[in-house]
Amino acid sequence: MPVIAIDFGTAYSRVGVYRQGKLEIIPNEKGNLETPNYVAFTDSEILVGDAAKSQLEQNAVRTIFAPKICIGQPFNNDVAQRYKTCSTVKVVDRNGQVGFQIEGQTKVYTPEEISAMILLKMKQAAEVYLGSKVTDAVITVPGCFLDSQRQALVDAGTIAGLNVRRLINEPTAAVVAFCLENNIQEDQDVMITSIGAGASDVSIASIGQAFVEMRACQGDPFLGGVDFTSKVVDHLRIVFRNEHNSDVADHPLALQRVITAAEEAKITLSNQTSAVVDLPSLVEGKGLNVTVTRSILEECASDLLGRYGVLITNAITDSRMALSSFRKIIAVGGTTQMPAFVEVVKRATSSDVNKLANETALYGAAIQAAILSGDHEGNLGEMFILDNSSHSVGIETVGSACTTIIPRGTTLPAKKSEIFSTSADNQPVISVQVCEGEREMASDNPKVAQMDVKVPPGPKGVPQVHVTFNIDDSGIIRTTCEGYQVDFNKGRLSKEEKDKMAVEVQSLK
Repeated sequence: MPVIAIDFGTAYSRVGVYRQGKLEIIPNEKGNLETPNYVAFTDSEILVGDAAKSQLEQNAVRTIFAPKICIGQPFNNDVAQRYKTCSTVKVVDRNGQVGFQIEGQTKVYTPEEISAMILLKMKQAAEVYLGSKVTDAVITVPGCFLDSQRQALVDAGTIAGLNVRRLINEPTAAVVAFCLENNIQEDQDVMITSIGAGASDVSIASIGQAFVEMRACQGDPFLGGVDFTSKVVDHLRIVFRNEHNSDVADHPLALQRVITAAEEAKITLSNQTSAVVDLPSLVEGKGLNVTVTRSILEECASDLLGRYGVLITNAITDSRMALSSFRKIIAVGGTTQMPAFVEVVKRATSSDVNKLANETALYGAAIQAAILSGDHEGNLGEMFILDNSSHSVGIETVGSACTTIIPRGTTLPAKKSEIFSTSADNQPVISVQVCEGEREMASDNPKVAQMDVKVPPGPKGVPQVHVTFNIDDSGIIRTTCEGYQVDFNKGRLSKEEKDKMAVEVQSLK
């Protein structure tokens, strides 16, 4: 049975298989090779993909776009405000996590549930194309994704009826495809620059004949194409407010039209120096007609471009390599087509940028899927793909400091054991708070889990527990403590919740 590859992007998703030495991109029911990540709720049905996108402007407040932006994210103002820049669907607090509130419904949907509807669409397309049932998949993720986001995406796959065999970082998938497509024979170092619709990465890899070793990764989950679009939206809102003394943000359908126009203008400005935005009868008969130039976009987005330049510098520092050692600078992701992005990379590396095709990440994921399935040709089974951890894993220690257990950049899978003891006589529980990140204070890093280990009474320092920290090939953190009862809550969906969602989602046709 084949293992399919799904490039689950922020704006679009693709599905494919690697057969007979090449990538086969599987079309959806419309015959398109990519499916827009929209899910719409009408009075009678749930629409996914092209059908959902086609009715967006008439049903904006009930059409969810890009659930990946919110998947695995705690509810806070930053996440909610960011999502408002690309959708008019209401974002609410669902037990501390992000939820989507659909107008006219009481149910609050999770990003995992909405993502599962899109993944199911990919699964169904693959089954039609292959003529057989599909259960296993490799799915792409941004390299900067946290443990909570990775686990949530695996949960989404489970809800869709998929066994997620591996999550592969998008930069890793891209360089695997680059290595095979170009028949790399000599050992060399390359830099992979990536800005997708929702997140950005800079990775450095050593490659050669039949091997890829990731050496460093820097990323920003709050820096993507939607953030550049948001800058255009803000500019258009200011123009409209100055002309008509009205804010389109107060009118959901009008705001959705502005968001769509801003996205189209941003794409146009990658190839032209100006784009016209013409939106008649936007609010109460008042329209908007304005020319947006490339220089306006670059000025509005100068802070975003500067942040990406910092990622490049930090990745080079982490790799401990000289700029002169990089044979190629390759770019993947729709936003990398922006001329300003290319200039940022050139300034930081003094090198030209080689743009890869949009399906490159899918290609690399399909190669990984073929290796896992054992159904491959030639020397593909001899290919070694070594990824590394994108974030450090640590624990909270004295003074609320975060002490690193597994440092960022460690080759995966990784494993480390530590001994913990009590700090007071007859202490009943040893608490281990696991965090993920590089900041000195534990409270400033995302919390992975609270692990409470019950121990027998005794003098302080006598009861001891051995805790093992693991990061698997998918970058997911697992912490175990043998021989003791452990209350280990990672704040995920419960099995009962996932089972219920699976029944509802998999009933969609």
